[in-house]
Amino acid sequence: MAKLEVVNYSIKWHPVDNKGEVRTVFSDGQAVRLPVDSTEEFIAITMMLSKEPVLFDPDTLYLECPQRPTGT
Repeated sequence: MAKLEVVNYSIKWHPVDNKGEVRTVFSDGQAVRLPVDSTEEFIAITMMLSKEPVLFDPDTLYLECPQRPTGT
């Protein structure tokens, strides 16, 4: 199956419990809620979503940023 681009997202974080969620909308219109279970995971996902494009691979379940030059 083809990779889907993340075209929209929102983030929630509960600092007392150190848990949150990311709601993503993919290029096929599908909306998915991704639970976030740690501060480290929240930071990693937030950093990834600040780049463009961000892709989701339905076969491997990886969220990924394609290769790009450093500093971008």
